[in-house]
Amino acid sequence: MNYKSRQTAGIRKTLSMYLIALAAVISGCTKEDQPEKDKTETEVQRKLSFSNTVENIDLHDSLQLTFNGEPQGLKDTIKVIWSSDNEDIVKVSPTGMVKGISPGEANVSVKSVDGVLSATLKINVRDIRVTSISFQNRYTIAYLNERTALPITITPANATNKELTWQTYQHDIATLEPTGYITPTKPGYILVTATHGSISDYTVVIPSIRNQEAMASYVNITAANPTRHNWEVYLANTGTEKITVTEVQLFTGSAYTEVAGTSNQTVVLEPNTANILANIPVTEAHENSLSFYSRVRIEATIGARPVYITIGKTRETVITNR
Repeated sequence: MNYKSRQTAGIRKTLSMYLIALAAVISGCTKEDQPEKDKTETEVQRKLSFSNTVENIDLHDSLQLTFNGEPQGLKDTIKVIWSSDNEDIVKVSPTGMVKGISPGEANVSVKSVDGVLSATLKINVRDIRVTSISFQNRYTIAYLNERTALPITITPANATNKELTWQTYQHDIATLEPTGYITPTKPGYILVTATHGSISDYTVVIPSIRNQEAMASYVNITAANPTRHNWEVYLANTGTEKITVTEVQLFTGSAYTEVAGTSNQTVVLEPNTANILANIPVTEAHENSLSFYSRVRIEATIGARPVYITIGKTRETVITNR
C-alpha cells in the first residue's frame, strides 16, 4: 500500500471514530437535558375544565359560569361556544350566564369553535318551597268601606312559588279579594285564612269606624261539648289613648238583665291595635236565649276615663261614661 492509500485509510478511521463518539454523546443525553421549550411543546396538553362537577341554582336565578384552560392563558385567547342540553330547565347565554327555567337537571357545555376542546358542567335547578306563612297581625283593624291590605310573611323570602289562596265565610259583611285585600261593609267578626298547599294561617278582622275610640265584636264558637258554647269577644282600639279592659259580661233576656257569662281578665290595648278580650263559656239554655237576645258589655277605661263599651245584637258599638 503506497503512502497515499495509507493516508486515506487513516482519515477514514479517524472519521469513523469521531462519528462513533458523537453518537455515544447524543445517546447519553437524557430527556431532562432537552430544552424547556421542546418539553412544553411536546408534553403539555390543551384542555378546558370546570372547577366543580355540579352547580346548584334556585329557580329563576342566574349564575355566571367560568371555565379553566390549560396551558395558562388559554382561556383568555380561545373562542368558545356555550350550550345547554335542556333549555326547558337551564338556558345559557353566549357569555356563559345560566338561568334556571324550571326545576331539574341539565348539562351545560363549553366548546372551542373548532370542536376540539370541550368541558361539561351539570346544573341543578332547585325549587325553593314555602315552609311557613304568618299574618303580621293576629287581630287586624279594617275600617268600614275602606280597602285594607292584610300583611303576611312567607318563609323563606326567596320561595319559588308564593301563591296564596284567600278565604272567608263572612261574605255578607266584607269583600275579600284574591290578592289579600279586604273591604268590610258592616260591623262584625271576619275570619280570614291564607293557604299555600297544606300550610295556612289566619287573622281576625275587626271592622271599625273612623273617628270612633273603639270597636268591639264577638263570635259564637261551638265547643266540643254540645251542651256548652263559647263566645269570643274582641276589641279594636281605634283611638289615641290606651284602653284597659277589666271585665267582660255577656247578657241575655229580653231586658238584657240575665248574665250568661263573665270574664275578669285584664287586657290592655295600645292605640291602633286589636285583641281578643275573653272566651266566655255559656250553657245551652243561655245559648238558646242568646240567639234572640244578646248583648256584650265591656268595663274599661280609655286613658283615665271609666267607660262601658257595649255591643248590641246588630253589632253596633256604643261607648258611655261610667
